[in-house]
Parts: sequence; C-alpha cells; structure tokens
Amino acid sequence: MKKLLYIFTLALFSTTNFAHSEAITGDVKGGQKTLIYNYSKYDPTRCSGMALPKLGTVKTENGKITTRISTQKLDKGSCKGRVIKSLEVFYTPNRGFKGKDKVSVILTSSRYVDGTGHTSTKLKYNLNVK
Repeated sequence: MKKLLYIFTLALFSTTNFAHSEAITGDVKGGQKTLIYNYSKYDPTRCSGMALPKLGTVKTENGKITTRISTQKLDKGSCKGRVIKSLEVFYTPNRGFKGKDKVSVILTSSRYVDGTGHTSTKLKYNLNVK
C-alpha cells in the first residue's frame, strides 16, 4: 500500500508543471477595474483557438480578481481575420484603497487531450494603486 501511494504521488507531481514568473510592477487607478493579463493561444495549422486555462488560487490583500472570456481577431499569417477566444484577468482595488498591493494568480491548463496532466502558470504583480 505504501509503495502504491508513493507511485500515485510521483505520477501526480510528474503531470503538473509550474511556470513561475518574476513579479510585474505597475500602477493602477483606484476604484477602477484594470486588465492585468490576457491569454489566448491558437493552432496555426487549423486556425482554431486552443483551450483556455482555468482560474486557480488567487491572493490579494486589497482587491479582487475577476475573469472574462472575450474574443480577438487574428491579425497576421494564414489565419488572419479568424476570431478566437481569450481569457482576460482583471484586478479591482477595494473601495477607497490607495497604496501597494501584491497579487498572485494561478492559471491551470490541461496538458494532454485526456486531461491527465496539467500546466500551471503563476502570475505575480506588485501594484501601486493611485
């Protein structure tokens, strides 16, 4: 049983990847929703959009994170003019807050068609709310 648990744990961690990024620093306006990340990916051989990641863990002390699915038109190559979906991530500071906020967001995507593996991207921001 102990050996089986070890193999399961090893399999779980071997199918999950974390891509870590350096923190992005920027200014945002108080009381306003601000787009902080936009993700889209497409297959150029079929000119079709690929699966969008799912929102995972969110940490912020002085605001909230929301997402929205939107569309964008491809502007170059053989897929020019095709419309694909994108995931937009927004930050909105708490009402009346001014100052610094550290934000981290984890987005998780399936790695394989059958969903057995996942890739996670950790986004980190140091925001100055003015």
